[in-house]
Amino acid sequence: METVYDHNPTTEEIHFVGLDLPAKKRTYSLTSQEGHYADIATLYRFRKNKQKMDEYIDKIKDGDFKWHISYSLYHYARDLDRVQ
Repeated sequence: METVYDHNPTTEEIHFVGLDLPAKKRTYSLTSQEGHYADIATLYRFRKNKQKMDEYIDKIKDGDFKWHISYSLYHYARDLDRVQ
């Protein structure tokens, strides 16, 4: 299963994605592949790589979950951090 850790995240990126939270650490092995794709998309949002972010959003098949992730990554970003 592909995870964010396959993309060599830094400590700062792990924090941004939220993987350093105790609950996330405990349940990460139970996360679905689509959940991992969402984390990877979030990682690429932090890296400001829209193409890779969209690539991982597009891998999410659950329509509601995909919409939620897309909305979060595109619309909750502060203007200065918004992916172009």
